[in-house]
Amino acid sequence: FIEAPPYASGAFLQKGMTQATGIFAALAATTLCQILSTHTASATCQNSSDLGRIECHLLYEYPIFQLATCVTKDYIQRVASSRGTYHDCEDSSATYCYYPCMRETYNVDNGTVLPACRCTGPPATPTESPGIVLAPQCFSPPGSSCEWYRQCLDTRYNCAGTRYDYAIGYGKKFCDLYGAHYDEFGPVARDWIDATRKCLQVKLVPLLRPWENSSCKGIYDDAFSTHTGCYLAPQDGAPSVCHIPCVDLWRIFWLVSFEGGALLSEPIETARQMMQVGIECLKNHTSEITCLPETVQRLVYVGVSGDGLRAVLTTVQGIQDFAGALGHIIATRLGWVERGLAWLPFFHYADQMTGATRRRRSVSDEVIQSDSFNIQLLVVDRSYLNNSESGQDSRIRVIGSALFDLASSVTNGRMSSVLVTLGHTNVTARVVEIGHCKTMQCNATESYVIATAPSSAVHAEVSISAILSAVLLYYWNY
Repeated sequence: FIEAPPYASGAFLQKGMTQATGIFAALAATTLCQILSTHTASATCQNSSDLGRIECHLLYEYPIFQLATCVTKDYIQRVASSRGTYHDCEDSSATYCYYPCMRETYNVDNGTVLPACRCTGPPATPTESPGIVLAPQCFSPPGSSCEWYRQCLDTRYNCAGTRYDYAIGYGKKFCDLYGAHYDEFGPVARDWIDATRKCLQVKLVPLLRPWENSSCKGIYDDAFSTHTGCYLAPQDGAPSVCHIPCVDLWRIFWLVSFEGGALLSEPIETARQMMQVGIECLKNHTSEITCLPETVQRLVYVGVSGDGLRAVLTTVQGIQDFAGALGHIIATRLGWVERGLAWLPFFHYADQMTGATRRRRSVSDEVIQSDSFNIQLLVVDRSYLNNSESGQDSRIRVIGSALFDLASSVTNGRMSSVLVTLGHTNVTARVVEIGHCKTMQCNATESYVIATAPSSAVHAEVSISAILSAVLLYYWNY
């Protein structure tokens, strides 16, 4: 006996067939396929004009009728691949076929049909939500145009002008930004940009289905959650962001974070993505990430303290969000944008500070052990990323001057009370120490400045020492 492949409405999950030989097995398979053919997709899913068409089918893996959408074979395989499985059209040579709602939306291959996917049977159901007409290409985007965000996602959910305007305010904005600077990148980076553009659009197609009724915030959150996966593995044989040559990688970082304003307008969300990507890249591609000359970058640690921080920052993600927000505040107060600097704030899993004690922990079990801990700030001279002709001495001065001011702000109390907003929660932190990370993992450090309790003779003495240390920092590379 042979296990029949689960044919379903023109799209099925390729589970493989149990090996069998002999004429009886072949006849059994042929007969079973003929029986199941009554549940295959409508023949109308044959060309691009049928894309997005939704029909109601009874599939043998499920007990009741469900909706299925006409999409491209490429779209089906991309969605399945991103979930670690394999879907295909029943006819492997087909370009278009139907994709069942339960498989596309919930990645479920059999059993109960959830209410959102149910239908009462033929004839075909409407393709769009009431009053909304989407172009066929919306449902299987080729990824070659940034207009998909306006013509498809924003047409389906008009969130323009709201706090959570992802389609126009973020998706199309940064898609266009990459396009405007496309020729400035090398071939590897351009391959990544092309593949990532398509990946990000394909990931959002399920939100266009009539059974989806997301809010603007829901779209915003869902869209941001797809970024890290597309950056690391955009498919099409394209390189990961980790494989992009160093200078191009940092140009992308600058383009998105500062010229595009992502780190300024969405500091927590942007820093979160960067940290997620950075951790993955640093696992196997440290040389690609850290290849900038030391004259144009500096990694420092910032010691922070505050009553109740440990009780509020209970998760790794919460600490990363805190790092992103605090880094943004520090950079804003010290005018780093105006001084031509880019920065990346993060909380490194290899660095835990409880007083003078540090120990390594895995990412999965990481939590801060007290109300005092370190975050890291990678500071980069933007002129280098922009191919500026400024000399090495001026680059040294730019970063040296900025870090001198940061150290001074610790000693003069400017960073003694920093209000950090995390969602609906406000926490107050104090910057108590600044130091140099000798390695990218920040597991070897040298302290520049340590703040002490105010209003004491000891404080004045330590402050003088700290300022001297900051002066030495200013001339670090001379």
